[in-house]
Amino acid sequence: MRPEGCQNGFTPALPVRSKVRSSNGAMDHGAGIVLRIALTVLVSSIAVLVGCDEQERGRNGVVIAESDSYEASLYRQNCAICHGKEAYGKVVDGTFVPSLRTGEAAKRTDREIYQQIAVGKLPMPSFGGQLTEEEIQKMVIFVRRDLQGRDESSKQ
Repeated sequence: MRPEGCQNGFTPALPVRSKVRSSNGAMDHGAGIVLRIALTVLVSSIAVLVGCDEQERGRNGVVIAESDSYEASLYRQNCAICHGKEAYGKVVDGTFVPSLRTGEAAKRTDREIYQQIAVGKLPMPSFGGQLTEEEIQKMVIFVRRDLQGRDESSKQ
């Protein structure tokens, strides 16, 4: 006899559907809630540990919190609430907001970064109405040079 959720002799590490019954035979929906909470805590903990493992300094020695540059000021006012005070990403309302220093952000072209800031793409809002074209362009350079340590531009 195969365990529930077992197909073709394969038993999943976590059951696809867990049915927990209390002593009186009624379904216990609390177990599903506990599982969801546990998974949320696990994902959040991983995100925090990844963020703690990163250094505070950018590749060019920039510490956003200590910088008096105009771009760092724009970052603190508009971006830090979601991307974190040093742009390493963080969890906001259960959603992991990515680092602007590494990962996918480091693979984006200048045009893609500009579009992301100006137009937005869910869950990120548009900043085209708040920032001027010049400010958005300065933020593209700030992300590339100061946060990612790239001196070259990718104009694609």
